[in-house]
Amino acid sequence: MKNRRFVAETSEITDKKHLDTLAEKVYNVKEITEITLSVLADYVEQVSFMKDEELMQDRSSWMKDFGQTDTDAEYKKYNGLDADIHTIAILLEQIRRFGKIVYDEKKDNIRFD
Repeated sequence: MKNRRFVAETSEITDKKHLDTLAEKVYNVKEITEITLSVLADYVEQVSFMKDEELMQDRSSWMKDFGQTDTDAEYKKYNGLDADIHTIAILLEQIRRFGKIVYDEKKDNIRFD
C-alpha cells in the first residue's frame, strides 16, 4: 500500500489556487504587496519631488537618532510606520539618483528638519 501523505500529484502541484495559498503562507505576498504599495505612494506623493540636496543625507542614521522610539506606544503615537515607509522610499530614490544609499560616516551632513 502506497503512503499518500508524502506523495503529491501533478495536479496538486500546478493548481493555481493551491500555489497562491502556498505562496501566501511561505512568502507573505499580500503583506509585502501592501507595504510596497505604501512605499510607492510615499514615493509618488513626496520623495519624487525632493531635491538632490534633501536626499543627500544619511537617512538611516537620522532614523536611528531621531525617528525611532523606545516603546510601541510611542511608535504608534508618533506614526513610526509612516516614517519607516518614508525612509524606504528615500533609500530607493537615493539608489535611483546616486547609484547608492547615502551614508554620512562623519555625521556632519545630518539634517534636522
